[in-house]
Amino acid sequence: MTRTDPRLRRQIANPVLGLPAARALSDLDPRARAALAEVLADLGTDAAARAQRSWAQNKGIMAAYWKAVSVYARHIRRVLVAADREGRGGRSREAARPRLPAAA
Repeated sequence: MTRTDPRLRRQIANPVLGLPAARALSDLDPRARAALAEVLADLGTDAAARAQRSWAQNKGIMAAYWKAVSVYARHIRRVLVAADREGRGGRSREAARPRLPAAA
């Protein structure tokens, strides 16, 4: 890969893409990917809020921990969502946060 290779730029922006196991996520059933993406989205949001609260309470170490949890949850979620978007082209709000169908 060269420095201008788009794959390298994606791996720098999202280090999860460089992990061998990340490819296995795209092999999951679409419903399983959607459920996991939903959990990771909630985890990312919750962890970001905890990081803000920790920072406000001058608990820098805990703020850094929760920020890291938030960032990696979102990185993994983006890998899952990208697997759903392959072949559709473009990014839409619906694809950004997949929702499970309501239970019947």
